[in-house]
Amino acid sequence: MKYKLIIFTTLVFIFSGCGVWRDFTAYFNGYYNAAKIFDEAEAQIISQKKEIFTFNEVQPQNATVQNLNKVVEKLSKILQFKSNSGLVDDALFMTGRSFYYQKNYQKGIRKFTELIANYPESGLILDAQLWIVKSQFRLKNYNQALQIMDGLYKKASEEEKSEIMAELLIEHATYFIVNENYSEAIKKAGEFLELSGDNQKKARVAFETGNLYAKINNYEKAAEFYSKVNNFTPDYETEFEAELAFGKIQRELNNSQKALEIFGKIRSEKNYSEYLNRTELEIAFTHLKLQNFDEALYKFKLIDTAFSNTSSSGIAVYNIGKLMEFHYENYDSANSYYKKTMNSRAPKEILDSAYSKVAIFSKYQNIMGNLNFYKKQLEYINDSTAYKRDSIAYFVEQARVDSLNKELQAKAGNVQQEVTQNPAGRGSRAQTGNARNTQQNQNLQQVKNNLRFPSKPRVSIDSVKSILAKNEYELGGLFFTELDHLDSAKYYYEHILNNYRGSNYEGRTLYALGSYYLTVKQDKKADSLYQIVYDNFKNESIANAAAQKLNLPLIKQKIDPAEEIFLNAEVKFQQENFDEAVKDFIGIYRQYPKSSYAPKALYTTGWIFENKLGKPDSAVSMYDSLVIKYPSTQYANQVREKVEIYKMHKEEESLRNEEIPQENIPSEELPSEELPQPENDSTNPNNQNRINEKINPNPKSNIPPERLEE
Repeated sequence: MKYKLIIFTTLVFIFSGCGVWRDFTAYFNGYYNAAKIFDEAEAQIISQKKEIFTFNEVQPQNATVQNLNKVVEKLSKILQFKSNSGLVDDALFMTGRSFYYQKNYQKGIRKFTELIANYPESGLILDAQLWIVKSQFRLKNYNQALQIMDGLYKKASEEEKSEIMAELLIEHATYFIVNENYSEAIKKAGEFLELSGDNQKKARVAFETGNLYAKINNYEKAAEFYSKVNNFTPDYETEFEAELAFGKIQRELNNSQKALEIFGKIRSEKNYSEYLNRTELEIAFTHLKLQNFDEALYKFKLIDTAFSNTSSSGIAVYNIGKLMEFHYENYDSANSYYKKTMNSRAPKEILDSAYSKVAIFSKYQNIMGNLNFYKKQLEYINDSTAYKRDSIAYFVEQARVDSLNKELQAKAGNVQQEVTQNPAGRGSRAQTGNARNTQQNQNLQQVKNNLRFPSKPRVSIDSVKSILAKNEYELGGLFFTELDHLDSAKYYYEHILNNYRGSNYEGRTLYALGSYYLTVKQDKKADSLYQIVYDNFKNESIANAAAQKLNLPLIKQKIDPAEEIFLNAEVKFQQENFDEAVKDFIGIYRQYPKSSYAPKALYTTGWIFENKLGKPDSAVSMYDSLVIKYPSTQYANQVREKVEIYKMHKEEESLRNEEIPQENIPSEELPSEELPQPENDSTNPNNQNRINEKINPNPKSNIPPERLEE
C-alpha cells in the first residue's frame, strides 16, 4: 500500500494543472482518509483483544463501529472507479476487514472473494484467503475453513509469507482448542514459536501454551513455558499473568512455600500494583493448600475489605463461606457469606454455586427452625413446668432489653448535650459516641429479633414426634446428598430409629441408613438394613427400592397415594399455614375419595374453618359432606350432632322468613359440585356468633383432628 501511495504521489506532478486532476485528487484524498480512519479503528480493536487463541472477536466500541462505517462509505465511492484504479484491490480488502471487525462475516467474505475473482494478479490474494479462513471459522464453518487452510499454508510457504503462515497456525491451534484437542493445539503453538518473528505475540503464545499444558495436568511443562515468556517481549499484563501462573503451578506441584515466595516477590513489584488483589488472592489460596485455615480466613477477609466491589472480593467471600461450611462447620455464617457472594462481582460459575448453596442452607435453616420449635413443644408436653419457666424467662429478658434500650437512649442524649455545650472537638466525640451507640443498638435489635414468647403445645405427643421424625429425616437427607457430611446424616438417621419408633418415616430411615453404609463400603450392614425394610415395610414403596438393592422379587403393593399429601398438609396445619393446608386436605377428598385419609381430611378442613378461619358455614358444609359420604367413621360421629343442630336452625330461620345472604366461600376452598353449599352469611359478626352457638353449643366437645384418634 505504501508503494502504491508513492506512485500516486508521483502522479500528482504529472496531472498537475489538468482537468482530470480535480477528480483524481478527490479520489486519492477519499482513499487516504479511509485508510487513516481504518488504521486507527483496527489499532483500537487489536488493543482490546486479550486472548490470542479465540474465535470470539471483541465487540468494537460505538465510536469504532461508526468509523468502520465511514470507511465502508468512503471506499464504496472509490470502488466505483473499478479497473480505472490500482487501489481497487486495496479498497476491497479494507472493506472486507471493516465488515469482519463488525462481525458481519458473510459480507466480509463476499468482498474478499470479489478481490480474488476480479484481481488475480493482486498481491493481496493470499491475505484475502487468510481472512476468508478467519471468517469461516467464526461462522463455525470448520470444514470450509480447514479446506482453504491446507492449500493456503502450502502456497504461503512457497512464497515465504511467514506472517500469513503464523496467522494460520494460530487459527489452527484455536480450532483444536475449541474441540478440546489440546495436544494438537500445543503442536501448532510450538510451530508458531519457531516460525514467527513477532516477539510480543510469541510471549503471549508461550503463556497460552503453559495454560494448555496445565489443562492436561502436565504441570512441569506448564511451568517451563511460563518461564519462557520473559525470553520474548511480553507486555506488563502478559508478564504478570505468566509469573502469577508460575506461582500457581508451584502450588499444584506441592511446592507451596516456593509459591508463597513467588507471590511475595510479585506483590513487591511496583509495576504489578494494579494486580495486587489477584496476588493476595493466590496467597490466600496457598495458605488454604497448606491448611493454614486461620491465616487463609484472615487473607480472604482482608481482600473483601481492601478490594471491595472487585471480582477478587467476590471470590474471597465465597471461599470464606466454604471455610465456614467445611472447616469451621458454622452453617449460619456460611449461608451469610454465600448470600453476600450473590451480590458480588464474582465469576459466573461461583455465582451459580453461591445461589445453589444459599438454597441448600435456607432449607437447612428452615428444617432446624422446625426441629427447635417442636423439640420445645415435646419438652412442654413431657414437663408441665417447662412452659412456665420459659414464659418467666421471656418476661425477664424482655424487661432487660427494655431497660437497656432506655439506657442507650439516655446515653445518646448525653452525647448530644455534651457536643452542644462544648463545640470544640465536636466531630471526634460525636462520631465515637454515635458509632458506639449504633453498634449497641444493632446488638440490642438482634437480641429483640431472637426473643420469642413460648408457644403452648397445640397437638398431641404422637403428632409432635411424627413431625420431628419427618424433619430429622429431611435433615439427614440434606447432609447425605447435598452437604456431603455423611457422619451427620448417620447421626440423624440413628436418632430417628432410637427415638421415634413406629413413625411413618421408620422404613425410609432404615433404607437411608443402609445407603449410608453402602457409601462407606460396609456392604453387609447395608444389606441387612435393606432386608429389614423388605421384610417389615411391604406396604411402603421403599420396600421395592430395597428389593432392587438385594435383587429380590418386587412386592405387589396397595399404597395409599394420599398419605404423603396428608402428612405434608398436616405439617402446614401445625405451622398455622391454614389456607395452604385447607387446599391440600380438600385435594385429598377430591382426588382420593376412597382413601382412608379422605374422611380425616374433611374433618380437619371443617375444624380449620370453624376454629381458625372463622367460617362456620364453610365448616358445616364440610361436616355435612363427611356425614353423608363417610357415615360410619369416628369423624362423622364427632360432627353429626353439629350438622343436625345447624339444619334445625336453618329450618327455624326459614319458618321465620329470615333471609340470610349466602356466605362467599372461595372456589378453591370448597368443591363446587361435590359438597353442599352454605346459605348463611358469617361475615356479619352478629350472625357469626349466633351460628357458632348453634353448631357448637359445647366448645369443649370440639376436638382438634390430631387428638380425635386418641
